[in-house]
Amino acid sequence: MQVLLFVLSLVGLSHASFWLKDIKHQGVLPFGGDSAYSVFRDVRAYGAIGDGVTDDTAAINKAITEGKRCGLGCDSTTATPAIIYFPPGTYLVSAPLIQYYYTFMIGDANQLPTIKAAANFVMTYPWFTYVIDADPYGPGGVNWFVNQNNFFRQIRNLKIDLTGLPASALIGGIHWQVSQATSLQNIEITMAPASPENQQKGIFIENGSGGFFTDIVLNGGNIGMDVGNQQFTTRNIVFNGCNTAVTMSWDWGWVFKSLQINTCDVGIDMSAVNPSSGKQDVGSVILLDSKISNTRVGIKTSFGIASNGSSGSLIVDNVIFDNTPTAVTDSGEVVLVGNTVVKSWGQGVYFDGDSPYRMRGSLDNIEKPSGLLDASGKFFERSKPQYKDLPASAFLSVKSAGARGDGATDDTDAIQNVLNSASSSQVVLFDHGAYLVSRTILVPKGVRIVGEAWPIILAKGTAFQNPAAPVPVFQVGNAGD
Repeated sequence: MQVLLFVLSLVGLSHASFWLKDIKHQGVLPFGGDSAYSVFRDVRAYGAIGDGVTDDTAAINKAITEGKRCGLGCDSTTATPAIIYFPPGTYLVSAPLIQYYYTFMIGDANQLPTIKAAANFVMTYPWFTYVIDADPYGPGGVNWFVNQNNFFRQIRNLKIDLTGLPASALIGGIHWQVSQATSLQNIEITMAPASPENQQKGIFIENGSGGFFTDIVLNGGNIGMDVGNQQFTTRNIVFNGCNTAVTMSWDWGWVFKSLQINTCDVGIDMSAVNPSSGKQDVGSVILLDSKISNTRVGIKTSFGIASNGSSGSLIVDNVIFDNTPTAVTDSGEVVLVGNTVVKSWGQGVYFDGDSPYRMRGSLDNIEKPSGLLDASGKFFERSKPQYKDLPASAFLSVKSAGARGDGATDDTDAIQNVLNSASSSQVVLFDHGAYLVSRTILVPKGVRIVGEAWPIILAKGTAFQNPAAPVPVFQVGNAGD
């Protein structure tokens, strides 16, 4: 038995260490004067255990809130960023984790940590409560932050587990009511298996102003994603066994790329009708290079009887409907049959001269620029690299190389020197700070750069003061590179 336990312990420790934890953390606030403020915050240092038994709620929320950070009553700030880092483990929580403004919640990319909702999870609203909440509702149902100004936040490399709660519980994984400069990446949310009584949701977005997320897996639940936002781009999302993979309440424009919808009742439901106007509130949806399998209805719309102008516009481009008999319905009527590969099909409004016309049908005559396609004929895409296989020693810190990042010292030479010295196996790291430069910084061919919580480059001096002869702050490569 002791030998077996020893072997299992070795297996648990076999993953490569993630560089983000191991690097020397030198990020500071360049403005505000709080020398004790920590940008990088390991939740274990704040008392979280991660054993799946201990309640880590208070410790994690302490890591998020410590210092003069932007929470309830704060409109917005770019002065106090924080990276909340989760080492491998299972973190049991009994109440929502409130993501303050300008917060990055990042787990170990090589062994994703799990945030597990406890059986006694406190439901803070009479409606849905979420394990991670990026814009909580306060007294009177008023959000902490203005949804169109809820910038500068990220969640990546985490698993969220809702299976400890009943399927009927009004609980979700992430409330992501955000705007620009936000992202979700490399997240898996597991809910109770789909059933008629299931109410659980993976991701909820009721409004906001644009954003991006990628590399998401949603298992079980009633709704994988319940979303509405001005404009959004989402890619590489996998839905397994949801009642409905995606429910859309409204949008101006939403792009879905590389979706995999497996064994759901409905794939994308964009048929919502505003009860006041009787019109469809979803503006447009584009579904690209995707596959819907073992699903009763691929896409539900209300374009025919409930569209308002161009609302309900839909493009289905290079989508496989596998064992999915109905590709698209309009108010319950089948308008595109499934069990096939749809090269390109759409419904919406087109213009002939100055006159608009409503249309529905094949778009196979539209050619795609070859320069945008990969070898398989799909639109080119790639996930943002996390360099998870590189050791901490591969990262060259600009602060360790002499840059100050204090918003006052001229860091031009220090930055240029470290960029010139970087090899193809290294990555230049900008520790958080504000780096003053007085001339163009040339980034040599092949150099890779990452920042810690979005450091700032400040241009200052005569080199940048002639509007008739503008020069770049950063020049990435030379002509021909």
